[in-house]
Amino acid sequence: MLFGDRMGAMVSGFNGDRILWVHTLIRRAIVGSKRAGLSSAVLDWLDRLGRGSRVDEAFCYITAVLNAPSYTERFWKAIEVDDLRVPLTNNPQEFDVLAGLGGLCREAWLSLRDSKPGLAWKGNGAGSLGKAEHAQIVEEGTKMSVPAAVFANGRHIQGVTKAMWDFEVSGYRVLPRWFAARSHWILTGTNSLQALRTVIAVSDLIDLQPQLDKALERLLTP
Repeated sequence: MLFGDRMGAMVSGFNGDRILWVHTLIRRAIVGSKRAGLSSAVLDWLDRLGRGSRVDEAFCYITAVLNAPSYTERFWKAIEVDDLRVPLTNNPQEFDVLAGLGGLCREAWLSLRDSKPGLAWKGNGAGSLGKAEHAQIVEEGTKMSVPAAVFANGRHIQGVTKAMWDFEVSGYRVLPRWFAARSHWILTGTNSLQALRTVIAVSDLIDLQPQLDKALERLLTP
């Protein structure tokens, strides 16, 4: 999922001194006693940066670049006919920033966070979830209208914004499709937690987008 339609792709090519392309063939470079899915060109780049064998951070760097919304907006024509390309940095500090952002993206995709302020299950209902829709609702005891993912059984997840509801991966809206596939769910503790984690993951990815776009802009600015 981190790599869109090319899930599991690895960096395996080198073009000039600033652009790598993501390819589906895995180069079995050895880093220490471990096998890495990165080409020797990438390992050489890490050495030039003074980052040695920090292979996992290299993947995080790539993840940050490919998760920037402006990446697809800028390069969609090239993506249709060629492999994904990743601009390199010659600045070690910039590498660290991108690797940090990519690490946060990876954490979000893993959907491990159990709570986030403003996001919570609300309402009363029984039976399966049923159809999910996005709506503005007025919470009981208040006069405030809040955005929510509302389910046919009467339950809702408070705090789901329109941007979260419309968040897309590979042209598909994540939350509508995710909940549609689980409309039969009975809200056990496990199911309710998994649903909330998924919503939080989408929220976290959206929160990261401005930083990812700014980082990509810096990479592409001469």
